[in-house]
Amino acid sequence: MMIANLPGEWLTSFWLLSIGVGLGLILLALSVGLFMLLSRVGLGRVVDSSRSGFMIVGGVLSGLSLVLGLLVWSWFTRVPAGGVAQDPGWVLAFLLLVPATAFFGFGTAGMFTRRAQEQLFEWLGEGISFWLLAIAIVMSIFAVFGIVGQQLPLIRFVSKPVSMLESVRRLPLTGVQPEIKVSINPGLIDDAGAPVKVDFYTGELKRIGFNTSQRIEFSTDPITPESDREKILEMAGATETTYFNKVDVEEKLPKGYIENFYVRNLSDRPAELSIMVETQPEYPQVTGIFVTMFATWAAFMVILFQSVLMPKESAIAWSTFKTETSQPLFGILLGVGIVFLMIALYIPYNTFGEDIKMYITTGRPVILLLSIFFAVWASSKSVAEEIDGRTALTVLAKPLSRRQFLIGKALGIGWAVGLLFLGIGLCFLFLVSYKTIYDGVEASKGSLPWQDGYTEMAKVVPALVLGYMETMVFVFISVMISTRLAVVSNLMICFSIYMLGHITPMLLEKEDTFETVTVVGQLITTVIPVLEHFDVSAAIVGDATVPAAYLGWALVYSTLYCGVALLIALILFEDRDLS
Repeated sequence: MMIANLPGEWLTSFWLLSIGVGLGLILLALSVGLFMLLSRVGLGRVVDSSRSGFMIVGGVLSGLSLVLGLLVWSWFTRVPAGGVAQDPGWVLAFLLLVPATAFFGFGTAGMFTRRAQEQLFEWLGEGISFWLLAIAIVMSIFAVFGIVGQQLPLIRFVSKPVSMLESVRRLPLTGVQPEIKVSINPGLIDDAGAPVKVDFYTGELKRIGFNTSQRIEFSTDPITPESDREKILEMAGATETTYFNKVDVEEKLPKGYIENFYVRNLSDRPAELSIMVETQPEYPQVTGIFVTMFATWAAFMVILFQSVLMPKESAIAWSTFKTETSQPLFGILLGVGIVFLMIALYIPYNTFGEDIKMYITTGRPVILLLSIFFAVWASSKSVAEEIDGRTALTVLAKPLSRRQFLIGKALGIGWAVGLLFLGIGLCFLFLVSYKTIYDGVEASKGSLPWQDGYTEMAKVVPALVLGYMETMVFVFISVMISTRLAVVSNLMICFSIYMLGHITPMLLEKEDTFETVTVVGQLITTVIPVLEHFDVSAAIVGDATVPAAYLGWALVYSTLYCGVALLIALILFEDRDLS
C-alpha cells in the first residue's frame, strides 16, 4: 500500500515535531539578538576589559541559572493532588544542573565579547550548525505548510492544526485546580441540589476526584423527577478520595464548559464534600512541542558556547567534522540505515497486531550499530592514521597542545556521529508514525487516529537519546584506543566491549551462575561500560514509560565514563612519539 493511499492524517505527529523545531529557531534568533544587544550596552566592555570581568559576569549568570534550574526542577517534581509523594532527586539535580548552568553562564558571558560578535554568524554557518540549520528550516517550512494546507484540500495532511495551537494557548490554564470544599445540608424530596461552582471544559478533563462524608448524588443540571438517571452520578461516603478518569465520566457529562455541579445530600446529616479537578489540553500531545523547541535551541547553544569557550578545540572539531562527513562511508551508512528502515517497514513480523514494537526494537539496534561502526572508523582515520602519517606532528607544530588536539578530535567525531544519528533517527521517527497507521489499515481497523502514531513515536525518542549516549561512550573509547592502535585492532576491541557490555549484566542476573563467572563478570562490569543501562527495549515492549530521571542518571553515567576514557587517552597520547 502506498503512502498516498493511506487514510488518516498520519503526518500530524511529525508536524508537531516540526512546530517545536520552528519555535526553537525563533528562540535561537531571539537569543542571538539578545546577545548582540547586551554586548552593546556595557556587558561587552566589562567582559572584554579583563579576565576578572569575564569571571564575574559568568559566575553571576551561572548562579542565576542554577537558582532558576532548581526552581523549575522543584516545580516538575511537585506532588499533584491525590498523587503519591516522589523523590525529588536533588542529588541528580545538582549533578546535572551545576555543570550545565556553569557552561551556560560562562558561555553566555563569552557571547558578549568582541570576538564572539564578529564570528557569531560564521559559527552558525559552519560544521554541524549548517546541517542543523538546514534540517530545521526544512522542518519549519513543513510546519507552515501544515497550517496553510488546512485551507487547501489537496495538501491537507494535519488534523485540526488550529485546535492544536489553541491547546498550546490553553496549557498555562490547565493542570490541578484548587480543591473545592463545601458543606451540603440534607436535601428534601423536591430538592434540585445545591449548586457547587467547578468551572472546567469537558474536553480538557483529565480526572476528577470526590471525597464526601455522606451519601450524595450530583448532576450538571438541576435534579428533578424528570432528570435522566443515567446522567446522575451517585456516591457513598468514603474516607478516601475517589478519582474518575475522563473515560469513566464522559458519558455523564455534557460537552462544553461546566460551571456548576448540582449536589443533593441523600442522608439526614450534613455532608462535607471536596472536589478535585485536574485538566489537560484537549490535545495533550502539544506538550512535546516545547520539549522539541528546547532541544533545538539547546543544540545550537552548545555549539555556540563550545566555540567561544574552546576556540582551538572547536577549530580542530569543525575541521574533523568536515573531513569525516565528506567521506563516502558517511553517505553509505546514512543510505543503508534509511533503506533498511524503509524495507523493514513492510516486513510481516507475525506478532498478532504488535508489529510496531518489533519494528522499533529492530530499527534502534541498526541505527546504534551503524553509528558505533562509524565512530570507531572515524576515530581511527582521524587520530591513528594522522599520528602514523605524521600529519598530527604538523598540526601540533602550531600553538596547539596535545590536549587541545585530542579533545578537538573527539568533539568533531562526536558531532559527525550526531549528524548521522540525527539523519537516520528523524527518518525512523517519521516511519514509526506511518507504520502505526499502516498496520491498522492492514488489520482492517480502518483509519486510526494520529495520536496512536504519536504515542509510538514518543516511545522511540528516549530510546534514541540513550542510543546516542551509548554511541558517545564508544567515540571516546575509540579515540583512546586510536592513540596507540590502528583501525583493525580498534574495531576488534570495540566489538568485544559491545558484546561484553550487553551480555555480562545478563549473566550476573542469573541465580545459578558459578562463583568464578560472577567474580569475572563483576570485574568486567567495573572496567568496561554496562551498556544494558542504555537499552530500554523491555520498556518499549511492555508499553512502559521511561522516566526522565532514568535519562538523567544515564547521562551522568555516560558523561563520567567519557571523561575517564578521555583522561586515559590524554595520558596515552602525552608521551606518544609522533616523529
